[in-house]
Amino acid sequence: TPGLAVLFEIQQPLSGVANSPTSPGSVDNFIEVTVVAKDQFGNVATSEQRGVTLVVNGAAIVVDGAPLDIVNGSCTTILTNTRAQSVRLSLVDSESTGLDTSSKRDVSFVPGQAVRFVFRHSGSIAVGNFGKVLVESRDQYDNVAVSENRDVTAEATGNAIGASDISITNGRGSFYLTNFFAETVTLSFVDSFATGLNVSDTLDVVFSEGQTEQET
Repeated sequence: TPGLAVLFEIQQPLSGVANSPTSPGSVDNFIEVTVVAKDQFGNVATSEQRGVTLVVNGAAIVVDGAPLDIVNGSCTTILTNTRAQSVRLSLVDSESTGLDTSSKRDVSFVPGQAVRFVFRHSGSIAVGNFGKVLVESRDQYDNVAVSENRDVTAEATGNAIGASDISITNGRGSFYLTNFFAETVTLSFVDSFATGLNVSDTLDVVFSEGQTEQET
C-alpha cells in the first residue's frame, strides 16, 4: 500500500512533433498533462485527494482551470495554445497541502496546418533595383506553417517583373521584384497548384526614384 503523499509531480508531457500539424502538441490540437501525488518512495499516493494548481507561462491555457481535482492521487488535464512555442509548467500549493510542489516541466507546441499564404515586404524599392519579397504559409493562428511545402503563384500589376511560381519549403519562399517605372504595384496570389489554401492576401509595393530602403 502506498504511503502518505509528500509531493506533487508533473509527469513529462509529450511535445508536438515537427511537421506533424494534426498530432497532439500542435496548436490545432492539445497536450495532455498528468499531475500525480507521490509518497517518499515514489509510489503514487492513492489516498491523496487534495487539489493543486498547475501554472503555465507563454500563451498556453490550462483548460480545467485551478485547482486541479486530484482523485486517488492523480489528475489529467489538457493544455491548449495558439502560439507555436515552448512553455514551462509548474505547480502552486494553492490548497495549502504542505506538499512539495517544486516539480517543473517544459513542453513545446508546434504550428498547425497551413490555411493561407501571405506576402511580407517592408519599405520601397528603387526603380531598376531588385527587392526581395517573402511568402509564408500561415496556420489559423498566424504561425508560420512549417509543414507546408506546396507551391503558389504570385502575380503583379503594372510593369513589375519577377512575380512567378514560388517554391515553398518549410512554409517559406521568396522572389525578387524589379521595375523600370516609378509606380505602386499590387501583388496577389493564384492557387495554380491546387493547394486549397486561402490566397486572398495582397500587398502594395512602391517603386520609387532614387535610393530607398529595401528588404534583403
